[in-house]
Amino acid sequence: MRLKCIITLEKIIQVPPWFRQNLLSLIKEALIESDEFGDLFFKKWYASNKSKPFTYSGYFPFKKEGNSVLSRCDHFTFLFSTNDEEFLIRVYNGLLKLSSGSNDFQLFGAKIKKIKCDLLPERKFVSNQEVRFKTLAPFLLRDPANGAFYLYPLKTFHRVKGELLKFRYWKGVKNEEFKKYLEDNLRKQTGEEVEVIELSVKEVIPILCGSGNPEHKYVFTCPGIKGTLTLKGSAEAMKLIYDTGIGARRSNGFGMLEVDVG
Repeated sequence: MRLKCIITLEKIIQVPPWFRQNLLSLIKEALIESDEFGDLFFKKWYASNKSKPFTYSGYFPFKKEGNSVLSRCDHFTFLFSTNDEEFLIRVYNGLLKLSSGSNDFQLFGAKIKKIKCDLLPERKFVSNQEVRFKTLAPFLLRDPANGAFYLYPLKTFHRVKGELLKFRYWKGVKNEEFKKYLEDNLRKQTGEEVEVIELSVKEVIPILCGSGNPEHKYVFTCPGIKGTLTLKGSAEAMKLIYDTGIGARRSNGFGMLEVDVG
């Protein structure tokens, strides 16, 4: 189940690298504001570190200024996806309340002017049919031997000014090994066997994780995987993956997928 929202702000903002944390704050506020029991619902899910049944992504208009490409905007697209009907209803109702200007909540340092939300049609899947997905948000894959580290396929390189970036919590593995770890992760998520038929990594990008804001103490950089992947499994497993994403930190704005029809 998915919502597509166009969010308009009262002023032009500069989108920060840790925008996923800002969008998570929006979701949390929407849950709290959803109705008179919203605060209790929020506390039930966020009183512990249990996995949350949703993922999300944001799309911001970019423009070129000189030699730089910047995201300065007063509107953007927000996608929210979940397999939990109550989560969807509460986020939807809460966003509508936030768009009414009934509180002082700010997003990226600006008040919300308008939110237009549409419920997207449900995706249907057929068991044992190969499904090609593309990433709407980069996905993260934890090292099963040490959850503090994140895996990336060694065959893929990310260069800035000609130099290979190296980060403390990155661990490179062979492509076939990466696919195996991904299959193990999907089995744990769905409770079923899911085969990774093909994985085409377009890019591995460094993404700020932790608190998000680099001025805070607890910040580290994760390898975000962008590209396409073809999966095969039961209809129920494919729907769960579509609704809640893949990999680690899904409820922090990672791992959202769309069926690739192109």
